[in-house]
Amino acid sequence: MPDYFVTEDLASGRLVNLLPEAQVEVGIGDHVYALHLPGRLLPARVRSLITFLAQEGVKP
Repeated sequence: MPDYFVTEDLASGRLVNLLPEAQVEVGIGDHVYALHLPGRLLPARVRSLITFLAQEGVKP
């Protein structure tokens, strides 16, 4: 999870960084993954989200 999502929670003590030395380098940009079980129908709202992300240049 990107640091900017949890900065306030870490600062207030609501969250604790258990592995501060562990950092993940993802390169340029963030990655988004859409996982689902094979052979099952996706709800329309999930398919719409995947379509939206693909149109915005995010590789699902």
